[in-house]
Amino acid sequence: MNKKMKTSIQLIALLLIASTMTSCKKDEPEEELPTEYDNGYIGQMMILNEGAFGNGNGSVDFINPSTGERTADVFNKANNQPLGDVVQSAFRYGNQIFIVVNNSQKIEVVHPASFKRIATITGVQSPRYILPVSSSKAYISDWGDNSVKIVSLGSYSITGSIPVNQNGPEQMAATAGKLFVVNGGGFSDDSTVTVIDIQTDQVITTLTVGVNPNSIVKDENGKLWILCGGDVGLDWTGGTADDIAGSLYRINPDDYSYELIISLAQDEHPLKLTIKGSKLYFLKGISGFEGEPMVMNITDTALPSVPLISKTMYGLGVNPDNGDIYGCYSPFFGQSGYIFRYSHTGGLMDSVKAGIAPSAAIMNK
Repeated sequence: MNKKMKTSIQLIALLLIASTMTSCKKDEPEEELPTEYDNGYIGQMMILNEGAFGNGNGSVDFINPSTGERTADVFNKANNQPLGDVVQSAFRYGNQIFIVVNNSQKIEVVHPASFKRIATITGVQSPRYILPVSSSKAYISDWGDNSVKIVSLGSYSITGSIPVNQNGPEQMAATAGKLFVVNGGGFSDDSTVTVIDIQTDQVITTLTVGVNPNSIVKDENGKLWILCGGDVGLDWTGGTADDIAGSLYRINPDDYSYELIISLAQDEHPLKLTIKGSKLYFLKGISGFEGEPMVMNITDTALPSVPLISKTMYGLGVNPDNGDIYGCYSPFFGQSGYIFRYSHTGGLMDSVKAGIAPSAAIMNK
């Protein structure tokens, strides 16, 4: 989901916020996985397909990095049930994968090898991201009431809610006993990062960064990188006079000091920051919801002058084993997209068809 879709989403969001109940559905525990699931989808690239908003056709595909073969709609295959409406994000923790299904107001918990359902977490209004911080606890960012939900991973239920008092909590990162939540603006704008004590679940402080921070990662030195998309203005059209520039911040999580601030051009609106080793990857474009893949080292003090790949993508991911880059291409919302695989130097290797609106590629390991 992106800001281009806000007008149509806002009407539906008001209805969704009206009433929800904190609950969960946990399936009976499996005895032992069949032999064919010993490895299953482990070691493959997981592709998140948002689906067409309101149509309930979000899905997850897998691509075998060795063969390039795609297995489509694996949740449906494993559970005889569609995944839901708008697959927003996913996170693997231990022997579980958490799939955030935004407009279906749920998080599906599945086994990483078989993709069979373990549980369903409900009681969220507009979930964006989930971040487990231990074997017993996770957090969910929720646009519905601008909060971070506390999740018990023992019962797969919501046990509390932390108001961030900001707009549109998005991605999260945990370090030094603290949770850092970027507030991406939601249906308006924001320029803050909420810091929460993981032990007490209390807000410690709020940091100010660039306009509409949308993603956050922790590097190998323990520093936090925060990518801010800026804004395309009231006309919702990038590259016009009312644009607000994007930016990139590096912050020390111990003392909250700003170690590096890189400002982009007025019409540059970056998004979808990810990291592999000492390299940062993200998309840079003018629309605010797609862009060309960029790569830079965590020791760099300026952005590269040219993109690594000269093709506009809707999402991306990196294979941590070999550095291959997976670009998610969505020609039009409501249509099937494609995944383009590139070497770490940017050379095109192959491509494969994907589901509707592919938005992220994550290694299942």
